[in-house]
Amino acid sequence: MTRDLPVLVVDGTRFSDLDGFAREFSRLLNGYTWRGNLDALNDVLRGGSGRPTAAGS
Repeated sequence: MTRDLPVLVVDGTRFSDLDGFAREFSRLLNGYTWRGNLDALNDVLRGGSGRPTAAGS
């Protein structure tokens, strides 16, 4: 079974450290702020809390 998953493009020119990456990554998520915790990032990427939705829906 194939699911259409959203593709997030992180603009590396918009940050230079982990805090900046967290802000940029959070900007791409709908209603979720990731604060740099790597366990939480794993949850987001695997479809847990804060998971991105398709095309801003």
